[in-house]
Amino acid sequence: MTRKPKNKAAKAVRKKTIKAAAKRKPAKAVKPPPLDQYILGAAKALELKIDATWMPSVRANLDVTLKMGALVASFPLADEAEPAPVYEA
Repeated sequence: MTRKPKNKAAKAVRKKTIKAAAKRKPAKAVKPPPLDQYILGAAKALELKIDATWMPSVRANLDVTLKMGALVASFPLADEAEPAPVYEA
């Protein structure tokens, strides 16, 4: 319970505060980054528990993996290209 102000100046300030609070938009819920949503969704689908302290490392690893995959996928290949029958180092 709040006390009501006794003088006019205090009443005016209280009234302004109430009006300002009514005009403010409610805070929006912060959405996690898209990779976090993917990581959490995949972990749920695979029934894995990921500790919150590992999330930055998992996110960084997934980011690098996706960048490498995009690099490989962007390499142009001729339609006649076939996979190598034997891989040698």
